[in-house]
Amino acid sequence: EKNILFNVFDFDDKTVDKLDYWFDRGGNAFFFMDAENYDGKFISTDFQNFNQVLLRFGLKINNDVIEESEEKRYKDDEDYIFIADTLSAGALENTESYKVLCYNTRSIDLLTTDKASYYETAALIETSVGAKSISLSDEKIEPMGKRVVAASSVCYEGHEESKAVLFGSSANLQYAQTYYFGVSGINTVKDSLAWMDIYTGVNPADSIEGKNYNSVVSTVVD
Repeated sequence: EKNILFNVFDFDDKTVDKLDYWFDRGGNAFFFMDAENYDGKFISTDFQNFNQVLLRFGLKINNDVIEESEEKRYKDDEDYIFIADTLSAGALENTESYKVLCYNTRSIDLLTTDKASYYETAALIETSVGAKSISLSDEKIEPMGKRVVAASSVCYEGHEESKAVLFGSSANLQYAQTYYFGVSGINTVKDSLAWMDIYTGVNPADSIEGKNYNSVVSTVVD
């Protein structure tokens, strides 16, 4: 079972079919979803196919960017970079809470349906109640409130149990982010690897090369 890391674009139908096959057979995955590209421009993307894949995990990625309240921001002039605390739940249930830097992150919905018994979701990182969600399609600002920006889920539907961890950002794993903002995101990935029973003893970011949008560690769709 491999962990997979995808970029910010939506998936085509062929990729969706392969991912369904992957998860049906107990595959585990990481998804990292930057809201901003390498040139510093926010990307508006309709994640219709991607959210169809996430539906089996009870997760949904939103086409937005989170603006945190002033007291939580990393710097006064950085509207979309903020400090948050991890939650001891889901993939991080065996770890104590620690601070992480959230960098240009999208928000995540934890879904509730009649088929909720098929999955078990957990918020890993949340904003403060003073955070705002700004739509990247029309710049509409939603009312202030607590938002989930990282989550995990176990899916019991299919041939075997599968697990997923979804970040609304790149979790600061790209070189420039790690250089300036530290390695707290790497700790979150390492803890999630342990939750998936996948631990190699090496730094998960060693094989991650910064690219224009995001980086692929290993995939099942190439």
